[in-house]
Amino acid sequence: MSGAASPRMGQWSKDKLSLLGQYLHAYSVIMSKQKAKWLQSYGYVDAFAGPGQYSDVEHRVYVEGSPRVALACEPPFDEFWFVERSPRRLDQLKQLVACDFPNLTPRVNFCHGDANAVLKDEILPLVTLSNHRRGFLFLDPYGLDVHFSTLQSVADAQTFDVFINFSVMGITRILEREDAPDQQTLDIVERVMGDSGWVDNLYWTQPTLFGEERSRRAQLKAQDVALQYGSRLRTCFPFVSEPVVMRNSKEVALYALVLASHNRAAANITNDIFRRYERLRGLGN
Repeated sequence: MSGAASPRMGQWSKDKLSLLGQYLHAYSVIMSKQKAKWLQSYGYVDAFAGPGQYSDVEHRVYVEGSPRVALACEPPFDEFWFVERSPRRLDQLKQLVACDFPNLTPRVNFCHGDANAVLKDEILPLVTLSNHRRGFLFLDPYGLDVHFSTLQSVADAQTFDVFINFSVMGITRILEREDAPDQQTLDIVERVMGDSGWVDNLYWTQPTLFGEERSRRAQLKAQDVALQYGSRLRTCFPFVSEPVVMRNSKEVALYALVLASHNRAAANITNDIFRRYERLRGLGN
């Protein structure tokens, strides 16, 4: 394993990558069989790839990041695209691939830049219906960095299953309890979720002791935000899994994992994986 310095990883991140790995295996098994029929090739795209590994300080070991999960997948993907905005992280990832996966190096494409632009301008034009190529796209942004217009473009291509780690915490934090959101905040919600109209229903005004009116927000649960995001995804993808909310050790909701696809089986497989996870975590009904 490469010895480059790596950021820390919590248990929820390990759970996320375990769920990703389970789906990637199922996806790759199915797609590899299609290569004997009509499929030319299938690839993996990691739009926020990071350095490829993280440090588990408690156990003094390195933990694989999403690129390692994908590179270790069996059957192997035909091609990989790793997108990263940080030159330092991208260099660390290049070192990791060269050291730990030298046999796959010819299949790996490293892309430096904004994920939204790289996906639209460089990757989507290569994976099309006409050239019989398909792909799996993992979107694990550092915050609210994935534009809904990017997801619309991916949906229009009809060639990708998309596994999204959506920041419910990012949305709940910018929607303050005591004040109605300003236009800048609404623009962020619109850019990330494709719609901000639902936010209006969260706020009401009430008089203060001094006769003024002040806005207050209704309780906003992470699951409600996740379901709202899923409903927006269904406007461009025909099949969307139920979301699973990822929480830290203090049970604070951070992200929601959800899969969007043009294939019903993809959503069904993901729902099965998520339900098993929730049962193991004691979160199921």
